[in-house]
Amino acid sequence: MKNRVEVTIAGNRYIMTGEQSEEYMAKVAALVDAKITEIREAGANCLQATTLTACDMADNYVQSVQNAEKLRAETASYVEEAEKLRAELKSARETIAELETMLDEATK
Repeated sequence: MKNRVEVTIAGNRYIMTGEQSEEYMAKVAALVDAKITEIREAGANCLQATTLTACDMADNYVQSVQNAEKLRAETASYVEEAEKLRAELKSARETIAELETMLDEATK
């Protein structure tokens, strides 16, 4: 089900439609509008502000993708380490069991 919300970005009204909630789409539009406003207040015209906002958001996206890839790699490393530790623990438990058996036999 597509949701629909009217938003204002840089003084212009737009109708956004999407699977996300109306609140989510309004929040996205508000972030874009705030960034454009910030850049325009620094002296840029609307086209410059829109272009720079797009570049800023693209940069945020690329950084997020890189961070997600890094987290996936770290998670894989942690899983591998956990598997190694489980194997070491199993081996240590087997060694303990063998030593306990040997001790029991020696004390009989």
